[in-house]
Formats: sequence, C-alpha cells, structure tokens
Amino acid sequence: MKILLLGCGFVGKVLARNLKEAGHRVTGWVRGEDSAQELRELGIQSHLGDFTEESSWSALPSDFDLAIHIASSGRGDVSVYEKVYLEGMRRLAEKLPQARLIFVSSTSVYGQIDGTVVDEFSETNPSSATSQVLLKAEAIALERGGVVVRPAGIYGPQRSVLFQKFMEGTAVIEGEGNRWVNQIHRDDVASGIAFIVGRPELSGVFNLCDQRPSTHLEIYRWLAEKTGKGIPPFAPENHQRKRGWTQKRISSEKMRRLGWALKFPSFEEGYRSFF
Repeated sequence: MKILLLGCGFVGKVLARNLKEAGHRVTGWVRGEDSAQELRELGIQSHLGDFTEESSWSALPSDFDLAIHIASSGRGDVSVYEKVYLEGMRRLAEKLPQARLIFVSSTSVYGQIDGTVVDEFSETNPSSATSQVLLKAEAIALERGGVVVRPAGIYGPQRSVLFQKFMEGTAVIEGEGNRWVNQIHRDDVASGIAFIVGRPELSGVFNLCDQRPSTHLEIYRWLAEKTGKGIPPFAPENHQRKRGWTQKRISSEKMRRLGWALKFPSFEEGYRSFF
C-alpha cells in the first residue's frame, strides 16, 4: 500500500517505521531538512514543505492509497489549529480524492466533567475552542468513510509531562489529586494506528488509551515510592486549560476487542521504561 503521513514527528516517525516494516511504501511529509534526513536514514521517502501552503502540494503525487494526518499543532492557539488540522484535512480530501483518510485527533473532544467512563459513543461537546476545531476536522474524514483516531495524553521517551515535572521537582497535585489522567505510550499510539491501517474495512472513531486511567495522586505516590522523593505539594485546581478542564476515564475497549494489544497497559509499565 502507498501511504502518505502528513507529519512525522514524535509519533509519526515511529509509525512510519512500523508501516515500512509491514511492507508498505511510506512517504513522510515534513517541514524541515533535519526531519527529512531522519526519515531517509530509516529508508523512508520524505516530502519537504509546509502543507498549509498550496505551492507545497504541486510536487506531491496523487496516487496514495491511504493518507494519515498525524501532524502536530505545536501547542498553538485556535488559529493554528484551524490551519494545521482543519485546513490540512480539507487539502488532503481535495488533493487525494481516492485515498482512504485517517485523522489523528484527541480525546480532548470529550468534554465530560463527572468522572464517567467515556467510549466512542459518548457525547462530544468540548468547551475549548481548539477541541471544537478538531471535531470539524474529524468530520471531513468521517464524511469520506475514513477513520478518526482519538489518543489520550501521549507520553514516551524524553516526553512525559507528569514524569518530568516530578523528577524536576516542579510537580503539584491539583485539588485533592482525584482528577483522572488518561495516557498512552507513544509506541502504543503508533501500533494502534498501524493496526487500523492493516484493517481497511474499518471506519469510524477509535479511542487509544491504556487500560487503567489513574489519578494524579496515584501516579505521584507511585513515583515517590519508586524514587524515594517526596509527594509533590497540593495546589488549587486549574480550570483554565487550553483544551478545557475535564474529568473522565477514557475507554479503548473497542480497539482491544478487535485484537489490538498494548505494550504498556498502564502508566507503571510505561514509566518503568524511563528508569
């Protein structure tokens, strides 16, 4: 299968390698020469340019069987989200009319605040403007009979906010520490998307999350026990998050019922790999 990855960063590069090893012909669209060189060293073809600019599409072939939008906004604001996600998906749909589309979104589109278990049939009514943009981008893939992947908070080597803050001594526990944390290791995100790629009959929405949502207090107590460091101080809850303040437990049971297996089923397995 000929596959285009729109974005080859933290997750995309691992996904590109997995797909190449599975026998697919992969092209990774990247913005910088350093990223392009990294792909070439993996034996993966690259396309260099800014996909938000029309001129960057002229040299791109149009015969891809599958296109995966896995680009990052770089933590930008609403205008950046619209440019990267909404316009990016519109261009993919326009430029590659025959390709199957997969859009990598986020579980931030679930706005629940009551601690409930959330699956793919749960309401999506986020309070944040950035998550509302993601829903609009999702609709483009779904209208084409494609797939929307909603990963929980992604962590991995050299990129784990909770772990790094704890080790640096800058972590705080908000409120009583009972807010649910939904996470998934980078390698499991890549394997989940690759699993969907290998099942061309699949369409619709799929959550990607580990099997055991945990509270902030549970995570920090575990880290304190493993490291001998003290538990972080408590602080008031921060309800002014860019993606909105939520309280929910994400379920990825739908994917697991299909046969997808997690390498890191909980934060313990993932965090142990950092020591």
